[in-house]
Amino acid sequence: MTEHQTDPETPPTPAAPQEPAATPAPAPAAPGPDIAGNIKRLPLAEKLVVCIALLVELGWVITWSQSGGWEYQGLSQWFPMLSFFGALAVVALVVLKVLGIKFLPPNVEKLAIPVASLLPVLGFVIQSVISVSIFLTMVGSLAMAYVSATTYWRKHMPVLSEDQAPKR
Repeated sequence: MTEHQTDPETPPTPAAPQEPAATPAPAPAAPGPDIAGNIKRLPLAEKLVVCIALLVELGWVITWSQSGGWEYQGLSQWFPMLSFFGALAVVALVVLKVLGIKFLPPNVEKLAIPVASLLPVLGFVIQSVISVSIFLTMVGSLAMAYVSATTYWRKHMPVLSEDQAPKR
């Protein structure tokens, strides 16, 4: 080897700028439920029932707050208990429907709101029943009104309105 033999110094080449490892773009957030659209798609009956249920809830809260809480007709009597929880169930079922959360089978889902809506009346009937005769007259009167409203009047109301319409 020779004494003065040196390697030619080559300037270090700058490393090419390293691109960061390609990270996958985050998936777009799943769209939430279309709350406004779901509210618009609710049948009119459900919109009315949920508004009435909210009024029932408000009524019980006001009653209990003015009368010393749960002690006055609290949840120990049938009517307040079934009225409060029936209205609460209606509100919960409609809110879940608006949020698109389905936890009931479809055949049960279509019956849940009407059944929950009947709980306050059931509580009233149970609490009001003192004897068999009162039970028969009260339940019979309610059943007669229901059958009349759902069968007779549904069929005959359009006919009555047509009879009273001015003829041209």
